[in-house]
Formats: sequence, structure tokens, C-alpha cells
Amino acid sequence: MDKKRLYIISEDILTDAMRKTILAKELLETNQAKSISHAITMVDISRGTFYKYKDNIHKVASGVSDIVSILLLLEDHSGVLSHVLNQISNSQANILTINQEIPLGSKARVSIYIETKNMKMETFELLNSLQSLDGVLTVDLANGGK
Repeated sequence: MDKKRLYIISEDILTDAMRKTILAKELLETNQAKSISHAITMVDISRGTFYKYKDNIHKVASGVSDIVSILLLLEDHSGVLSHVLNQISNSQANILTINQEIPLGSKARVSIYIETKNMKMETFELLNSLQSLDGVLTVDLANGGK
């Protein structure tokens, strides 16, 4: 399975559809839109466009928050979570909370809140390093970032 790499890119090179998808997601998160249908109507994009980008494009709020939530899908093997936690610790991020769901189908979902203000690398670098670990299937940033 190919590991996906994460990048932070400037908003000015995003397509109009990508920008509108981010805006629709923000409208939903802030309850300014009551449903996906309402949000996509407000920003004038198709449902297909929204679903094409919604899980793969995230806004990173630079300097807004020193706390981020990392969502991972891990193989259910001994030591995988330990390697993830060691990688986070090596970045000098402060782990605030860890929540692991009961593994299903030999995969486990894990959410980890970290404080990034003392990290010795950028958040996207940490995410890429986590993605490269054996047993890590997916890595996503839920909010914030630096």
C-alpha cells in the first residue's frame, strides 16, 4: 500500500473548487449551514465536487492554535501505537490525550491531541513522519496546526 504524503500549500494556488470545498466545510463546522446540501448551495459547488475533496483537503490555521488533533488508522499489531507515540515524543510535541477505539478488522482508529508550541519540526513534517511508520495506514489533521 502506497503511503500518502501530506503537504501544506499556499491558498492562492488552490483551484476554485478546492477553496469552495474548504469554505463549505467551515460553514458546516460553524453551524452556518445546516447540511451538506445547504453548504454546497451557499458556496455554489456540486455535491460531487464536495465529496471529491472533503476528506483530502484541510485548512491549517497558522498560529491560531498550539493544540492539534491527529487522527490515525493503525494496523492492530503489537508496537504500532508505541512507535507513533515515540515519534511524537521525539518531535518534542506534548501529548495531551490519546483515544483508541476497539480494533475492528485488524485496524484501530486513534485520535491524539498534541500541543505543538515546543515542537522542533513543523506539524506537516510530523504528520509525514507518522505516515511513514510501519503499521500506520492513514494520518489526518483534524484542526489547527503550525
